[in-house]
Amino acid sequence: MVQNEQELMALLYQRWLVLRKPLGMPQDTETDRYEEQSVHLIAVIPEGVKSSPAQGVEKIIGSARLRELSPGIGGISYIAVLPEFQNQGVGSALIQSLIALAKKQQFHQLKLRSRLSAAGFYEHFGFISQGAPIDYLGIPHILMSLTHQLQGYQCVTASPNTPYEIIMNFRNRYEQTLPGY
Repeated sequence: MVQNEQELMALLYQRWLVLRKPLGMPQDTETDRYEEQSVHLIAVIPEGVKSSPAQGVEKIIGSARLRELSPGIGGISYIAVLPEFQNQGVGSALIQSLIALAKKQQFHQLKLRSRLSAAGFYEHFGFISQGAPIDYLGIPHILMSLTHQLQGYQCVTASPNTPYEIIMNFRNRYEQTLPGY
């Protein structure tokens, strides 16, 4: 669902750098069997800064994924922002974009598994913790969901001073892959 193989490779590398490398995990542990069934959003630096190892693509500084878990229910996963760009609105823009896309796809519920330390971030967008914390990859996580807030959700755009471009041009990019968009 990314534009090309180079972009997918750059996204997966960025995801690994943020989510798996700090845990000492090897590359290829950042993917799962749902990659092709998912919509991937990326935040890039548009000035032509390249992202290793995939040359020829803009530097991906943030990424996130949305997929259908079951009819009407979407799953958000792999939200990853490079450390030097965290706390600057990149993750918020990605989450807001995923929520807006979920509404377009007529999902009535969104689910995610958050690191316990990041639960407050998702609560800011209306997600509610479900159950007790669980261990995932040796890190405490909590299951979270967003339901009634999804109805009538208004996407708040990033500040015009944010020096990042969020790739959200779904009409051009995902027109063939998103039913009813």
